[in-house]
Amino acid sequence: MNHSLPAAGDSAEIAAETRTAEETGQEAAPDPAAEFARRVVQVPDMRPAREASGPSTDERDITAENVDQMVLANLEHALKGEMASAYFVTRSRLTCDRFADSPEQLERAIRQANRRVEFNRTRGRDRPSLAGYDLPWSLTDDPEDNRAHMERWYDACQRVMAIFTPDLRRQLELQALDGDIMARYLYATWPEDLLDAGQAFDQQYRWESLAREFSRANLDSGQVAGMMAFAQSYLSGWFTARNHDLALAFGVAALNCGFETVSVRSFMASSIERLTASENPEAQQRLQFILSEADQIGHGCHY
Repeated sequence: MNHSLPAAGDSAEIAAETRTAEETGQEAAPDPAAEFARRVVQVPDMRPAREASGPSTDERDITAENVDQMVLANLEHALKGEMASAYFVTRSRLTCDRFADSPEQLERAIRQANRRVEFNRTRGRDRPSLAGYDLPWSLTDDPEDNRAHMERWYDACQRVMAIFTPDLRRQLELQALDGDIMARYLYATWPEDLLDAGQAFDQQYRWESLAREFSRANLDSGQVAGMMAFAQSYLSGWFTARNHDLALAFGVAALNCGFETVSVRSFMASSIERLTASENPEAQQRLQFILSEADQIGHGCHY
């Protein structure tokens, strides 16, 4: 699998391959980049159909009052092999992990949020649309409402983070070592908490090595769980270096393989749409690279 960006000198080859029908005298083949872009930039309402046997994995069903119960229900379902539930668990943990983990951080977050709302209001800017979502940063124009909302979410996130105990991490590691696909994914998308400064390097090195090994094993067996672990790592720099284009390539491969969530498709849609709309040759080269890599990554996948 080639994970290097095309060299600048390759542009002549790309240009030669994309000559127009008028130049070649032949009917132009469909452009796979344009075809995929047209499909991915349309983001329908994909609220998952709820099966009687499984919990909702739709982020629009989350509230500060129910988020911990949704995480627990989806964690149980994930360990039975459901990728959508595993992704929901990871996303929910990350949402809370990035919010505030102390009263002091909460106060700072509230002040920053209200300053941002006021800054946008005085300049006539609309705040980012989070219609339909109840998340920590779903703010209003009322500072007191924002304070109450963020305090509710602080309490909610304390309950969520209490789920992710050292015992759970050990359980996931053991199951991952035994070959459990979802345990591999959940372990690889839960970076080590480096609390012991004296052991930080060894802890981090061990976690990164295992996370990479587990994700590669999933990827080599064609699992969407492997694709999404690499997509998230390339985006966040967990057990790989950050690389936005490779994050998109792995995410597109997962979508092509049948994995669907509103947040993943929306992120892919906005990223692909920007590249598709750009007239910059470098952007078009990046788009071709992303889709070509996605085809290679997803070859023989199953979901």
